[in-house]
Amino acid sequence: MTAIWTKTDRAKAGGTTDDGGARHRFWTLRRAMVSVVGVLVAALIASQAWVSQRYTDFALTTFNSSAAATLRVLANDRIRKNYTEWLQGHANEWSRDAFLVDSINQKDPAKTMLALKNINARPVVVDREVRLVSVAVYDADMNRIALTGGEQDSVATVAPLFEALKSRDIADKRRPSSLLWRDGQGRPLFSMIVPIGGFRVLGFLEVVTDPLPALSNLGAVLDADIRITDAKGGLLFEAKGGESAHAQLSTTTVSLGGDGGLPWATAEISRDVSEFVSATEELRNDALKMVGAFALAVAIAAALLLRVAVIANLRKFARAMEQIAAGDLSIEIPRTGRDELAVMAAALRRLRGSVEQVLLMKRMVDSSPVPTALLRTDGQVGFVNPAARTFCEAHGIDPASPDLLAQGPDFTAACTDPASPPIPRRTLTVDETTVEAHVDTVFDDQGNVLGKTLSWTDVTEQMRSAALARQLMEDVHQVASGVATQSGQLRELADALRRESAGTIDSTVSAGSFVAESNRNATTCNDSAEVLMDTIGSVSSLATEAAGVVGATLGELTAARAVVGQLGENTEQIRRIVDVITGIAHQTKLLALNATIEAAAAGVAGRGFAVVAAEVKKLAEETANATVQIASSVGAINGSIQNTVGTFARISGSVERINEVQELIGEAVARQTASSTDIRSRVGVIAGNTGEVAALIDGVSAQASRTGDIAASLTETANTLAEEAASLHSLLGTLRAGQAA
Repeated sequence: MTAIWTKTDRAKAGGTTDDGGARHRFWTLRRAMVSVVGVLVAALIASQAWVSQRYTDFALTTFNSSAAATLRVLANDRIRKNYTEWLQGHANEWSRDAFLVDSINQKDPAKTMLALKNINARPVVVDREVRLVSVAVYDADMNRIALTGGEQDSVATVAPLFEALKSRDIADKRRPSSLLWRDGQGRPLFSMIVPIGGFRVLGFLEVVTDPLPALSNLGAVLDADIRITDAKGGLLFEAKGGESAHAQLSTTTVSLGGDGGLPWATAEISRDVSEFVSATEELRNDALKMVGAFALAVAIAAALLLRVAVIANLRKFARAMEQIAAGDLSIEIPRTGRDELAVMAAALRRLRGSVEQVLLMKRMVDSSPVPTALLRTDGQVGFVNPAARTFCEAHGIDPASPDLLAQGPDFTAACTDPASPPIPRRTLTVDETTVEAHVDTVFDDQGNVLGKTLSWTDVTEQMRSAALARQLMEDVHQVASGVATQSGQLRELADALRRESAGTIDSTVSAGSFVAESNRNATTCNDSAEVLMDTIGSVSSLATEAAGVVGATLGELTAARAVVGQLGENTEQIRRIVDVITGIAHQTKLLALNATIEAAAAGVAGRGFAVVAAEVKKLAEETANATVQIASSVGAINGSIQNTVGTFARISGSVERINEVQELIGEAVARQTASSTDIRSRVGVIAGNTGEVAALIDGVSAQASRTGDIAASLTETANTLAEEAASLHSLLGTLRAGQAA
């Protein structure tokens, strides 16, 4: 049985038939290879697209990183170099203010606060050239004396930075210091600390300012929008760059570091990356086309060489871009073949050239003190340097307008018309400022006019100085005329003064003779008073000596009376002893009598005892006789003692009377001495007064002589002044004739 196949059945079975009815398999070798190649191509294309996207993201990240690094470099250079040097001039001037220095010397906080308020009233502060936040004054030990502004508006609130300021050595304290820091609200601030008092540091002045306006043209330099925010995300500063109708913005957050390793500001930089993204997309499309054209040949090689030929080179490019972003323009561009990486190498070379041009332009713009602007032929402003922008802001002129000097359309047309000739010098008036403007033409390599540069110089002070010089010549002429007149009057006054001084000298000579005679008389009287004082002194010394002798005699008499009294007491004691001995003798005698009687009664046995009793009786009788003699002698001695006591009493009375008389004599001598001393002192005062009068007369005479000399000098000075006035008149006449010519 023959089976009948339809086309649908054969298609479902995976085969086809030709016109002759032959059946073929659908998956042929060619189709399989094509399918495999197609899958490989699709995989390669997909992988290449993924790698390209990764590269785009990586390049964009690197691009943003380079922009952030460039912003850090430029911001640091603007603030730490240009802004610091500019502000240091004002801060040094304020620290040398005499009123502020006096307040520090006087240690008067109220006066110091007034000096700080005077700084806030300076024109540069009032006109917002210096955006002053606060001003603080510290003593030599960094103790705050006065502060304008809030308590948080000082670097003293940042403990690490303030302690570093305190720990500086003496040499560092004599030099100004600048610090970048931010307050509690995240506001970036700049502190300039300068010494007060010169070499001997009396204290320190801290000037806290807002330095963000110094970054105003960074947006134009980097061709990006730059925003700086506070801790709450509030906008503090914004610098606009170039704008594009089809801008594709990429925003990167940059942390700007301050001093002491602390953060200073948080900035956002937004740049138009549409051109960069287009270039990367073009690079990706070219890569995909090359993959499609050489898919079969490079399928396996691309997988093996992808890591070596692409990723390794991408890393080299990334490192090169990072070094270029850091400002190292000596980096070598990685070598590549003639492929997509060559386009990247060319783009990297252009990037390096652009960065070099940006850095050169930055240095030129930042260092030029002359206001300069580039005006294109289409009437637009191509470039304005910081000095010109500051001038325009100070005079209320839009820096984006081609009429930068507010002179009207005619002058603007002369500055932008390519056919107009250069203007080497033209004096213009902008508000109350007089400037001297210069206009030059800028050509390209082919001689085509690219635009014109407009630069100007402020000559207000020179014009004012010229007017003041003319007025000064007129004033000097009038002063010279007055000097000539006054010199004649001075000569007459000197002559009159000389005559008066001569009369004064004659009068002082006569008065001096009288004073000399009075002085001699006073000297003689003083000598007599001295002789009298010497005599009274001798009498007083003798009286004092006699008083001493009398006092000594009186003391000896008193002592003798005491001895005699003691002797009387001793004789009384002897008398009592004698009485006792007499009583004992009588008792002994009675005992001896009794013993004799008893011995006689005893007979022969009592003979020995009788002999002893006889001897005892004899001894008692001798003792009684001796005591009688002693009693009589003691009585005689007692009588003599009583007579001696009376004699001593009379002598003591006489001596006491002599002492009283001697005291009266001493008092009289003392009164005489006081009187003589008073006389002598008064005579000395008279002599001294006459001496002073004589000295005064001599001084008057010397003064009169000096007055005569001064009068002569005045006459000579008047003559010289008259000659100088005449010479000045002649010189002014010559100067006027020269000015007229």
